[in-house]
Amino acid sequence: MLPSGSRIFIQFPEEAEQRLLHAGTVVDCRGENWSAAFDEQHLPLEEGGEVLLFFEVEQRFVKQAARIDALMRREPTPLVGLEMRGETVAAEQRESYRVSTFISHRAVEVGGEADCRLVDLSVTGLAFLSGEEYEVGQILPVVLREGDEEYAGQGRIQSIRNLPRGLHRYGLLCVDDVGDGDELRKGLKKLTMDVQREQLRRRAGTD
Repeated sequence: MLPSGSRIFIQFPEEAEQRLLHAGTVVDCRGENWSAAFDEQHLPLEEGGEVLLFFEVEQRFVKQAARIDALMRREPTPLVGLEMRGETVAAEQRESYRVSTFISHRAVEVGGEADCRLVDLSVTGLAFLSGEEYEVGQILPVVLREGDEEYAGQGRIQSIRNLPRGLHRYGLLCVDDVGDGDELRKGLKKLTMDVQREQLRRRAGTD
């Protein structure tokens, strides 16, 4: 059982292949019945929906299946009731999953476009929004910036989703060689961990 205020992550079935996690906080935890508030407003939460929850237990990152049994609130951020299913099992290391960066308002430079909205990232790639048109397989220069640090490299467009108002959501995989010239990989790893630490600090209300 997790104490109130514990940080958790939710994953939806359609995002499993992208390994994307969305952060939230446990509000109440009584046996198999939990309630949790999530940081992002527009999540595909539906009563009866099956999801995976990720959290830490005794310094182990684990996952457990759950069913959404109540939508208690949608605004300003969603509050849901969850029925836990089955047992917890070990998950891969936290940094191997994508984390959403939507509410942290970060940008990335892709293909020379300096202010592309960064949507999510992991140690192997990222997703961004752009009005430019790219093709699957296209390799583009990428620059990540964090504070005074700059991490440059190349990424390959892996997926495209067309959005309203002429925007596109692109999934991009880092294709830098491991070793010399892997600055972008280093930046992805650092920024992924930084974002996860930010999400954990929200639990304590320090951000």
